[in-house]
Amino acid sequence: MSGRRRESPVQRIAEKSQEPTDEQFREMLRRIRMAVEAGLNDMALTYAGAALEAAMRQLHDDAELYSRSTANE
Repeated sequence: MSGRRRESPVQRIAEKSQEPTDEQFREMLRRIRMAVEAGLNDMALTYAGAALEAAMRQLHDDAELYSRSTANE
């Protein structure tokens, strides 16, 4: 038997996932507005939470990238 662990379906999906592009963020905001205008507040709030989480992950990753590239003082 090989030493390789078997991945779960969730792990495979997570490894292939990507953060949203700027265009995808704009589309998320458009859909949130449409949901609010249609009175689908629960849906809008859920979608807004997902968009916020993705944006915060992107900011966190950017901050880590830039902090690693600065010269030591």
